[in-house]
Amino acid sequence: LTLPVGEVLRLVAMGRGTSWIAAELGVSAATVETHVRNFLDKLGARNRAHAIALGLQADEISLDLGLAPLARSR
Repeated sequence: LTLPVGEVLRLVAMGRGTSWIAAELGVSAATVETHVRNFLDKLGARNRAHAIALGLQADEISLDLGLAPLARSR
């Protein structure tokens, strides 16, 4: 994926909506939707959730869930 398309996919994976992404990246909502269509097509995804799963599998995106490792008890 191109850098802008990959960035939109990453933000979608974080749960961000089209308007938020557009404001964050300084582009129009129409541009964001174009990037969404592009990543759906390039990944062969049926929808945004499927694109996230495929993007993770293909190492196009990664998610930092901000979870600290759990302490192991002995």
